[in-house]
Amino acid sequence: MSRELFWKDDEDKAYMTFEYRCLGKTVRIDNEYPYDVQWSEVLDDVIRSLESQYGYAFDLSDHDLGTYYQGKSNGE
Repeated sequence: MSRELFWKDDEDKAYMTFEYRCLGKTVRIDNEYPYDVQWSEVLDDVIRSLESQYGYAFDLSDHDLGTYYQGKSNGE
């Protein structure tokens, strides 16, 4: 079978699939974004989904969430 039957990769799109299972519930997100999507927009979708399923609220306003690399906390 051709791989294209299962996977379509458009150069101008970004795709995010996320699944979390806990306490008998499953949260699954399968979103499509423009290629220049901001990381915070993707993360907001994940957080909103978790909050709505489990009734928890996350306050991430004081955190710089992004790509981790060694030396990031040193300002390098």
